[in-house]
Amino acid sequence: MTRIYLDANVILRFLLNDHDMQSGASRHLFERAEAGEIDLVMTPVIVAECCYVLRGPVYRLDRIEISDRMAQLMMLEGVITEEKSAVFEALSSLRDRSVDFADAFLAAKGRGSKCKVATFDRDFHGLNVGVFVPE
Repeated sequence: MTRIYLDANVILRFLLNDHDMQSGASRHLFERAEAGEIDLVMTPVIVAECCYVLRGPVYRLDRIEISDRMAQLMMLEGVITEEKSAVFEALSSLRDRSVDFADAFLAAKGRGSKCKVATFDRDFHGLNVGVFVPE
């Protein structure tokens, strides 16, 4: 099976359907994955980029809509998400708390590996992960 890594712009065109040619091409790519012709691979970095762009000044989607759209995308047939459980956990935190995806993902990784997170950011205290504040 051919594996293809997804860039954020392909995901965004698919989710937003905001560009005639590119959105159509993205939709066709996902249809091929659903048909079992190819596997599409999303990395956590690309999920983070998508969340950042969707929340930013151009699209201004709320965190619940972003979390829901990205989670639905991950569940499509033929879509493989690297570090899937941590990404799902991070999207859940994004949905339920006022936290960005990168922090939520780092907290999920810390919890999963029973490691603390070194940070000065107070957002981590509400993410149920051990925090180490450098002195």
